[in-house]
Amino acid sequence: MRKSFFILLASVFLITSCNDGEIITVDLVFNETLALCGDENSDNYVIYTLKDDADESLTLQFPVNETNNLIFNPVDNPHTGSFNIDNSSVKFNYRTYNGNPLELICNDLPSSSVNIIKDYEAQTGTVNYASEYIDDAGVRTVTVTFSITNLDLTILNSTLEELGTYTYSFTL
Repeated sequence: MRKSFFILLASVFLITSCNDGEIITVDLVFNETLALCGDENSDNYVIYTLKDDADESLTLQFPVNETNNLIFNPVDNPHTGSFNIDNSSVKFNYRTYNGNPLELICNDLPSSSVNIIKDYEAQTGTVNYASEYIDDAGVRTVTVTFSITNLDLTILNSTLEELGTYTYSFTL
C-alpha cells in the first residue's frame, strides 16, 4: 500500500510539475486583399486585412503626410519606397477579437460589443511598398503592394514577407 501511494504521489508530481506554459502559434494566412481607412485629410492611414475564418486582423498604421500620400496617388509609375515601424508613428499589430473586427477598425465610435482579446505590437520592421497605376478611359486604377521585412513581433518566429495588395480606382 505504501509503495502504491509513493508511485501515485510521484506520478501526480511529474504530471503537474512539467508545465512548459502556454505555447502560442499563429497561422498568418490572411486575405491578401487589403483595405484602407483614412485619406489625405486624416491624421493616419490604416491598412488592414482580416482572417476569413476567425476574428483576427493585421493592421498597419502610418501618418498622412506628403511623402505617404504619393503611395496612394503616385506620380511615378511605379512608385516604390519604404519606411520603418517604430511603434510610435508607424505601428503594426496582430490582434484577436471576441467578435467582428470591422466593428472596431476604422470606426470613429467603435462598437462596445466587440473587444480586443490579444494585441501584439511589432517593435521594429521595414514596410516596403510598390504603387503602380493604369490609366484607361479617364479612370486611374492604382495597385499598391505592401510587404514587411525584419519584423520584430513577439508572437512570430519568422518575418512576414507579403502583407497584400490594395487596389482602387478614381476618375481623372
